[in-house]
Amino acid sequence: MANAEHLAFLRRGTAVWSRWRSQNPTVIPDLRQADLSFVDLVNVDLERADLTGAILVGADLRRAWLRGAILREADCSGANLLGADLLRSDLCRAQLVGSNLRRAMLNDSILAEANCRQACLQQADLVRAILYRTDFTAADLHEADLSHAFIYDVNFTSVDLSHTDRRWSRPGTELAEHERWAWTRTHSNHSAFIE
Repeated sequence: MANAEHLAFLRRGTAVWSRWRSQNPTVIPDLRQADLSFVDLVNVDLERADLTGAILVGADLRRAWLRGAILREADCSGANLLGADLLRSDLCRAQLVGSNLRRAMLNDSILAEANCRQACLQQADLVRAILYRTDFTAADLHEADLSHAFIYDVNFTSVDLSHTDRRWSRPGTELAEHERWAWTRTHSNHSAFIE
């Protein structure tokens, strides 16, 4: 459950929240399971915040600072995370269905078992991200950077990967073999998994 004091400061707006964060730099915001649906959180500083199980459906998180934040099992469906900084964040089993992650920085983030169906990840930075059983069905990954990402058992059904940076690193495996298999499966209307 979220810390009532932390949640109260956040609900009072970005200016109040920013002042509280600057006065309490060592406090890690506890916003677990907080309902922040459709809340305006533009440019908010949520660095290292614990948002485990939080409900952020339709929230406006444009350019939000979420470095190192814990968003495990958070529901961010339809959230606007345009240009958000999610460097080293934990998005394990997060719901990102239809969310806008355009130009988001997801370097070194964990998206294991995250649901990114129909999400917009145009020009998103996923360098060294952990993509394990991540579902990108019908997501827009145009010009996304997936270089050096750990990619295993990922669903790319109905995803055009032709304009992504795909210098994937996976020990002992040649990308070309996986790519051929994935595209063959995609074009035959089956699930496209890279494993």
